[in-house]
Amino acid sequence: MNEKLRNMIYNTSLGRSHGNAVMLNELSSESLVYASDEEEFFYEGEDVAVSEGDPIGFDIEINDEVRLILFKNIYWKVDDYE
Repeated sequence: MNEKLRNMIYNTSLGRSHGNAVMLNELSSESLVYASDEEEFFYEGEDVAVSEGDPIGFDIEINDEVRLILFKNIYWKVDDYE
């Protein structure tokens, strides 16, 4: 995963990171993002990997960038990589 993608991933709720500027009516089922077979998304408090195919958040366009907004109970963690 490259630095640009890392910067696009936010472990946050909508209100905390973006104020109320995100328009919920812009979201659709096509905006949902699902876990892949790689263990990189985990449930908070349990530290259990999200199963492949389970939803982890959604993509939304903010200022000409597409951002991955993780659900409040999901966090992103990857092992060190090069």
